[in-house]
Amino acid sequence: PRCRVGLIADPQYFAYRPNRKLDIPQWVGTTRRYGHVLEHVRTALDTFRGDRGTAPVDMIVQLGDLIDGANASAGTSRLALARMLEELRKGPWQEQQVHHVVGNNELKNFTRAELAGWMCSARPERSSNMEEPYLHYYDFAPCVGWRFIVLDTYAVSLLGEGAQLNEAKTMVKRNPNCAEVDADAPLECFLQATAGFDASADGSRTFLDPSLTERRFLAYNGAVGLHQRSWLQGVLAKAGEVGEQVIVFGHNPLHPSVVNGLDALAWDYQEVLEVIDGAGCVLAYIAAHDHSGGYSRDPATGIHHLTVPSALEAPPGTGSRYLSHGAFRKLGPLVGRGRRADGPGEDRTLQDLWRLRDCPPR
Repeated sequence: PRCRVGLIADPQYFAYRPNRKLDIPQWVGTTRRYGHVLEHVRTALDTFRGDRGTAPVDMIVQLGDLIDGANASAGTSRLALARMLEELRKGPWQEQQVHHVVGNNELKNFTRAELAGWMCSARPERSSNMEEPYLHYYDFAPCVGWRFIVLDTYAVSLLGEGAQLNEAKTMVKRNPNCAEVDADAPLECFLQATAGFDASADGSRTFLDPSLTERRFLAYNGAVGLHQRSWLQGVLAKAGEVGEQVIVFGHNPLHPSVVNGLDALAWDYQEVLEVIDGAGCVLAYIAAHDHSGGYSRDPATGIHHLTVPSALEAPPGTGSRYLSHGAFRKLGPLVGRGRRADGPGEDRTLQDLWRLRDCPPR
């Protein structure tokens, strides 16, 4: 392979205090096992270094939510980040070869300006997006014939002071619970209306049915936005002109077939899909955010949509959830470790579920 990439998603490390409960059941039936996160991350990095009999990777793409939002209220944001960055530096790769994607938990812990201090280390100096240093999207060529694009799916959101807030308020009005919120209302009103899809105790928020795509208009999601979509279209057009094949990375999934709940999708997933589908040079879109993960190949375009599962909810003894793939003339074999889910009967490995070997170039 000309380039081998390690993928890791949603580790959500929490620099917990000794008296904190480490296994926290979630309403969706999974359990967040904060006490195992560092172990899982170290296992992944050992593999990426080649210490487990595999070929070492040339770079890492950390797909967002490196640390958990709980660090903000616990006052441990900087400690948690320092520990995770220290682990990521333990490899043959340089700091410039670790690419970070913005997730919702990053924005719960840090301002956009603070994020730029450590997330932009891998951003090329001549990136085609230098006019907005605090919106974290860019493109680069990892090797000849390939173009990787990192999207900021929170460029338009209710999180982070650098987000395009007015556009975000307009978009979330599609959430039925925001329909009556005045466009000029304080941000807190929008955050309260989009805090979840369950009914609130005070009756101000009603339940949103799982079949509704409007469930995605929640505060922990965001959008690529009009400006970034225009930029993306331009980058893809240039890539197509020179015959480059493209992989796009973002925190939020774009395809309904690769999420276990429609609330994980990017707000403007349909519009972004139109740009990606129409380019003719995109082989894959790789995301995170939905912790159980998913994979689907669009039958109309042949584009692979992959949601990398989170190690945070991996049950003990099922391995660490991480993947690596090689980029050559075509999308190389995707090798995974760990179970995809912890429900009964889920004994298939990631490698069984998402074997992308011998995918023809588009």
